[in-house]
Amino acid sequence: MDFEIPEELKMVQSLVRDFVHDQLRPLEGDLLGRAAGLKDARAYLPPETDEKLMNMATDIGLWGLSVPEELGGMGLSTLGNCLAEEELAQTIVPFTFGDVTPILFECNAEQKDRYFLPHFHRRRQAYIALLEPQDGANLPAMQTMAVKVNGDYVISGRKMFRSVITAVVVSVAVSVAPPIPLTSIVATSLSPSGLRFFRKADSDFDTDADSDA
Repeated sequence: MDFEIPEELKMVQSLVRDFVHDQLRPLEGDLLGRAAGLKDARAYLPPETDEKLMNMATDIGLWGLSVPEELGGMGLSTLGNCLAEEELAQTIVPFTFGDVTPILFECNAEQKDRYFLPHFHRRRQAYIALLEPQDGANLPAMQTMAVKVNGDYVISGRKMFRSVITAVVVSVAVSVAPPIPLTSIVATSLSPSGLRFFRKADSDFDTDADSDA
């Protein structure tokens, strides 16, 4: 068994290492703030900084490391992505090289324009809605339901978010109504009628969704 890292992956590893050292680690002081209790620390980079880093990563061929080539990414292997993540773990700066949830890899042409590309180009973020108020991530006990009505699926239920809600697409884990009860994922935007947000605490968000997918 050969444990030697292929030369092409060593090059990617070196590029990511240099990017982390030269571009990300210098941002750590600003992200942490100056207060002793970290009261002025931030969890996210300013949008303009994030966009600048994205452009730099794109210019040197690092954007979309884990995204298939047919979707505009590099299609890096599992080993290559592990090497890149290992280097990214050397900084607290929350930056990825265009990670996209693999759920969106299955988009058709229309869904690609509506859901995948905005996420890939960082115009919006995606969020996978699994947690529910009553049972957390207990999928067998999930109550959010998708029912087909006049050719569309109507989603009814509640989901919890522990994130900044800036997504253009929410992949919602739902139970599909009988006659074929099963758990599935439905992609929807944050703009359909019937979708409402309620703030429960400083770090807890949920949705009360009754919307067309």
